[in-house]
Amino acid sequence: IDEDFAIYYRKFIKAYDMRPVAFDVYRRSSDRFSNNDRTIDNCTILESLFVPPGERSKKSFILYGLNILKFSTDEIKSIEDLIEYRNTIIHADREKQLKLLSESKYMYKWFEDTFKLIRKILYKYVESPWN
Repeated sequence: IDEDFAIYYRKFIKAYDMRPVAFDVYRRSSDRFSNNDRTIDNCTILESLFVPPGERSKKSFILYGLNILKFSTDEIKSIEDLIEYRNTIIHADREKQLKLLSESKYMYKWFEDTFKLIRKILYKYVESPWN
């Protein structure tokens, strides 16, 4: 094992101890095939990292946290769109689901790029975990 991995692993253990739900859901999500399931999982990860316990206003905490971590405007917009997509699924808004799915943005590449962004967020959290 090289030294870089050993350093990363020590940081990962600390981050995992602070937010195990985020890492466990991420691991489980990587085995899913449905974009809807992965979207819900990835929003759960974001909520685990950014939203204080008992808080109902999740979206604003997530977006504010990404802004503090200096993610780009485009990256923050992608996460905002992911949250909107997740809310449409969870609240079973059929009309909105059909509208979203008819948009050219919500194609395979967009989902994959957004899921890679979740990985980037988790990696940044490992490098600098917060409570």
